[in-house]
Amino acid sequence: MAKRQKQQLGLLVNEDTKDARFFRLTASVVILHSEGHNSIRNPRGEYDEVYDFKDLMVTSLGENTTLNGDPNPEPRLYGWEVRYEDVYSVDHRRAKKMAKTLDMVQRKLDKLKETRGYPQSYAEFLGRVGEAIGAQTVLRYKGKLGNGKWGYDGEEFQFWTLGDGVANVAHMERQWREKILARAPKVPHYGDLAKANGVGS
Repeated sequence: MAKRQKQQLGLLVNEDTKDARFFRLTASVVILHSEGHNSIRNPRGEYDEVYDFKDLMVTSLGENTTLNGDPNPEPRLYGWEVRYEDVYSVDHRRAKKMAKTLDMVQRKLDKLKETRGYPQSYAEFLGRVGEAIGAQTVLRYKGKLGNGKWGYDGEEFQFWTLGDGVANVAHMERQWREKILARAPKVPHYGDLAKANGVGS
């Protein structure tokens, strides 16, 4: 029996800004190049694979606190987590495999934390998850190709190495933060208040 070729994994980043109150950056695991150069497929969670990457997500959430009247907003992404989302069905066999996958990822993340400390951002956390599962690529949706095909085959993506992908995800978070702070109501500086009230004049 021929030995199966190891799957090449990627992390597909998705940016969700539909709700003005929140900013959600997530990444799902995808299979790369299995059907040609730059082909993208979802993991199928096959029983003969060691781990189950189907529906596995690296999640985060950011909140626009300026909408709550916060005078000192510090927008940031929090709730970094590796978990399964939008799972259609789970039987006992798959549940065991999902637990095995999460245990593997957590064990490797804990080992990385021992040598590097706690990750300082979602982007850094995402990079460590990539290392844990052996993903070497980060990709992001760019738009439709207009080739009449559906699914991933009809879409265009930007591909990065894991390191460059981490940098670009950090840039996405920074752009979101700067946009919020630019729109936040300006809090008067003490010196301005004093001058307006005739203090020290």
